[in-house]
Amino acid sequence: AGRGGVGSGEEERYLYERHPEFEVFPTLPCIYSFYGTMLERVVYDPTMTREEVKAPYQTPVPGFPPVEAYQYLDAERYIHLKQPLPADGASSMVLTSRHVRIEDKRKGTLVETEHVLTREALGVEGRLGPLPDALEESVIARMLTGCFIRGLSGFESAGSSTGILGVKCRVPDRPCDVELEETTDPAIAFLYRLSGDMNPLHVDHEIATLGGLERPIMHGLCTMGIAARHALSAIRSSSSSSSSSAETPVKMNAMKVRFAAPVLPGSTLVTSVWFDGTDPSAGRLRLSMREKESQRVVLNQAYMEFEAH
Repeated sequence: AGRGGVGSGEEERYLYERHPEFEVFPTLPCIYSFYGTMLERVVYDPTMTREEVKAPYQTPVPGFPPVEAYQYLDAERYIHLKQPLPADGASSMVLTSRHVRIEDKRKGTLVETEHVLTREALGVEGRLGPLPDALEESVIARMLTGCFIRGLSGFESAGSSTGILGVKCRVPDRPCDVELEETTDPAIAFLYRLSGDMNPLHVDHEIATLGGLERPIMHGLCTMGIAARHALSAIRSSSSSSSSSAETPVKMNAMKVRFAAPVLPGSTLVTSVWFDGTDPSAGRLRLSMREKESQRVVLNQAYMEFEAH
């Protein structure tokens, strides 16, 4: 579901468990980052009734008043993948998170949260800085989430940014190196829910309307996944062309995105990719995504770091 839920299914190694190179799609660990946040129950508990989803409830952020879950918007994401997610589905993992910044934006509050996904407990609650080598070896992914809570303000800003989220990453002032276009399935949000994000904002018209939307929108992580798949495809095609090989193996190391506008299921998405130095072997690219129908940018301030062999 993590791969099939982010678009077409031409790559069996992300979809079929008996494929000799079966692996988990690299952005999937982001789905675990809702644990411990105000959306934990809304995202992961399918037994919540519609009335429970509509009611305000207490968040884990100290000092915050009760907030309706539909006021939460994904603003930015970052993932540094240290090792592949276990593909057997049976390995246990531990998520440790801490809030690092709370900023009053007047129209709402921005909350930046740091997450570390490991194969074993860190042993010290909230310890997310540099780790001893033995613990660092168990790190699967380090992640950052920037969420915007609409209507929540009047707080004194606290904490400091990690220096990754909120940092400008503009695309070069030249034509892009690769452009990919894809029309999403109108039912893509229903498929993406199978990856674990059950937030009704993406499928329930009544909840979406309460959130100020005309109709349900695609998951932000689904949009990020499609952008990642397009970027990986651009790397493979460009690297193969330069090396005259059939296909170049590519590994995503890190990715950062900003969600600039909501995306409606069924929209045609166009991803533009710029390689640093125009060379796919440089190991870094910048990208942006627009909705073809409206020509509005839906994802920007984005980059990917990778290895192509």
